[in-house]
Amino acid sequence: MLSPDKHDKRARDNDVVTKFHEYDRAGVPLYLVVDQVRDDGSRRFLGYRRGSRGYVRMRGDAQGRLRLPSLGLLVGLLEGRVVCWDAETGEEIGELLAATEQRNAESQTRREAEAALVEAQARIRELESKTRREPSKKHHP
Repeated sequence: MLSPDKHDKRARDNDVVTKFHEYDRAGVPLYLVVDQVRDDGSRRFLGYRRGSRGYVRMRGDAQGRLRLPSLGLLVGLLEGRVVCWDAETGEEIGELLAATEQRNAESQTRREAEAALVEAQARIRELESKTRREPSKKHHP
């Protein structure tokens, strides 16, 4: 569960206090929240994992990112926005998704070209076979 950041006190209390306890009672396994106390204040990215006695605060890495091993992700704030990174490569997911989409498109184009080549080769074999079977037509004057 990722709670969106909100700036007014009532909404913040709802996300950081009320929902925290409700989600714990409901058994939500992971609770992430962007916490900002004041409109002009800095943001914190908080994460809680459900333990046997309730939520346990997650510790971030050196950049404050939280590791989500079951998803293979790191999640944190970058320039005030929530960002996901590939936990293995450290690559930002937005960039990773663009690269993956490009690789998939290239792969699809290659598969289509290979299929067209196979069809063309089959047609050539068919025409060659047909040419060998037909008697040559000679013109006699």
